[in-house]
Amino acid sequence: MRFSWTLGVFIILFSVFGASLAFAQVEPVPYTATSFGFRVGMFWQGQSEDTTTTNGVETSPLLQNVGFSFRLPLSSLVSFEPGFDFFYDEYAYIESLSRAVPTQMETGSVSGALARVLGMAIRLPFGFHLGLSPRTSLILRPGITALLRLPVAGLDGTTLEETGTISSDLNGGGRFLYPEFELGVGTQVSEKAGFDFGLRVLFPLWHAWDPREIPFWDSLFVWGSVGFRLFL
Repeated sequence: MRFSWTLGVFIILFSVFGASLAFAQVEPVPYTATSFGFRVGMFWQGQSEDTTTTNGVETSPLLQNVGFSFRLPLSSLVSFEPGFDFFYDEYAYIESLSRAVPTQMETGSVSGALARVLGMAIRLPFGFHLGLSPRTSLILRPGITALLRLPVAGLDGTTLEETGTISSDLNGGGRFLYPEFELGVGTQVSEKAGFDFGLRVLFPLWHAWDPREIPFWDSLFVWGSVGFRLFL
């Protein structure tokens, strides 16, 4: 999903609303109480290929996502927080680069497969909660993410069968594995509800064994989100 000011304004208003409610007097629940969360966010994806010399290559894109997660307590300060995030983008397999890169159809003609891609991040982080107040905690979330990017439709004459080169390049060779770290804040605003704010980074560890000479920040993800949490 491409950046839109509509979603940006929504996130800002959502954040201000959540911050104002945080001052309400409510009975605190444990930081790691079982809960379900829904979030929206934006993320930046590093892209190092030269956009001036290769048609179809896009600069590092800023995208939108939606997601949800569960919080399962392991102790009073530690939780397991599996979750999913979803987004879509356009990718092209550039023959001259021998790799798939983010693109937009208006960036120029592409000499290779072009597809709309559904992204699904399967997240498996642990949450370490540091109390800031009885109802607010700072949360450190190390974990691992399986970032699957799956072509769902060919574009500009590309058939779905021809998008296999894109899928293989994005997901083959362990390129879907991303260690992650998130710094977040969770605040309770009622006995059953709260808000979450987070900033996380997904590290492309696969560069360590990939034979291509690609800068480490290429395919690095920086992800910001705001969410609503329901205590169960």
